[in-house]
Amino acid sequence: MEEQEQTEWDAVNRLLQHHGFKPIRFTDPAENKNLADLVLLERTSSSELRVTLTTMLTDSERRQALIQELIQSNKKLKQEVEQHQARAVRQSHRAEELEGVLAGVKVKVQGLEDSIINKAAQQRGERRQLQQDKRDAEV
Repeated sequence: MEEQEQTEWDAVNRLLQHHGFKPIRFTDPAENKNLADLVLLERTSSSELRVTLTTMLTDSERRQALIQELIQSNKKLKQEVEQHQARAVRQSHRAEELEGVLAGVKVKVQGLEDSIINKAAQQRGERRQLQQDKRDAEV
């Protein structure tokens, strides 16, 4: 195997090992007695195999980075949802408090209205009585 090709395979083997795979081993077919244990590749196939392996491993790294990004985005979104839910709960409690205050104010207003109506009725009665007394006094 020529030096350029060996260098390219070394780079592929580093990538394979980085991803937890075993490296591809090479042997000289002349030194191996059992040819059934060997696989021969022509230079074109060898080059295409290197490109394919490199592409697959690079794509795997890219996908893993994307998965990590998605995990981080998901965590951030969950935190935002929790914050919005907490804010909604606080606002709901505040709305309930304000409804209670409003109910109290309505009761006080109703009481004042009743009081004013009673005073007006009492004054009307007193006015009638005074008018009656005036008529009686005139007679």
